Amino acid sequence: MTFLQAAVFALRSVVYTMEAIILLRVLCELIVVKRDSAPMRFIIQVSEPLLVPVRRLLERGYRKRRIKMRMDLSPIVVMIILYFISRLLR
Repeated sequence: MTFLQAAVFALRSVVYTMEAIILLRVLCELIVVKRDSAPMRFIIQVSEPLLVPVRRLLERGYRKRRIKMRMDLSPIVVMIILYFISRLLR
């Protein structure tokens, strides 16, 4: 295995892990898991660095159109971005 193959494998592993963590976060929020529990705090701490920039971009777009954002669409957008990254790494 060359260095490039190992790097691509590592990146794909990170992308798949982040997809799983974001999906788990969405599912936990749907079942109303307490945010102050230790596992949920870990999930939020790991996923928030990906979600915050996307959330800011979405809010900026909504503010320009004077539309109030009723639900957080950032996990969906991040999942789509991660999907395209994983497709590029194949």
